[in-house]
Amino acid sequence: MKNILLCTDGSAFAEGVYRYGAWFAIQFNAHINVLSVTDIRTQKVTSTGNLSGSIGLGASEQLLNELVNLEHEKAKLNNQ
Repeated sequence: MKNILLCTDGSAFAEGVYRYGAWFAIQFNAHINVLSVTDIRTQKVTSTGNLSGSIGLGASEQLLNELVNLEHEKAKLNNQ
């Protein structure tokens, strides 16, 4: 084993991961690579509110028709 990948999220459990990783690196004379991961769900996001009616009357029907046409074209291409 030449490389050890330590994955951490900065939580309270990360300290134990570092200690075990260092111990393994010494035992196997290996290099340590650290991958820091984050959970986007824990980030605060500015609420944009409900924008469902903000595109105007009739616009949603037009967009829906365009999506249906695009899906129809895609299905024809897949059949070919």
